[in-house]
Amino acid sequence: MRLRRTFATAATALLLLTGSIGTAYAAVPDEDADGPDTSTMTNPAMTVTAAATARPLAAKTQAGPDTTKCRFFGTYWGETCFQWVGDNQWVRDLQENGWATVVHVQTNYGKDNYCQSLPAAQGWDYCDFDHKEGKCVRFRFYELKNGTTRNFTVWSNWYGTEYGSLC
Repeated sequence: MRLRRTFATAATALLLLTGSIGTAYAAVPDEDADGPDTSTMTNPAMTVTAAATARPLAAKTQAGPDTTKCRFFGTYWGETCFQWVGDNQWVRDLQENGWATVVHVQTNYGKDNYCQSLPAAQGWDYCDFDHKEGKCVRFRFYELKNGTTRNFTVWSNWYGTEYGSLC
């Protein structure tokens, strides 16, 4: 049992290191959670459009996310957490290398939203998405610089929009 717990801890740490965790620009605003999505990037490996790269600045905060109500996901270059109370997607860039951390948030009801950090490791910011209650979201990261993308992560698990539990 002790050996199994040790391996589970190591596997969890490895998953967190290969996932992603940055300062944020808001994604294309989702003004109506029930309306059609206005994001343009459905396959981030494809050429990035101007709409996908030009993001307004997200709400800046000194405090960061409430860690008791947040699902974290991260890598050595960026991190995010989904805060189900308020439907906020927090993002923070961890390296001052000119590449912005971008989190792609996908719902199980057909929405794709993006939240982009500033490329300067300046602390936590968030994007406020109005998700439907009782649905599920998942997210992944990549880095963006001058329309070029790199370092795509795997998708996170699906999490409930009401309580943050696994879907």
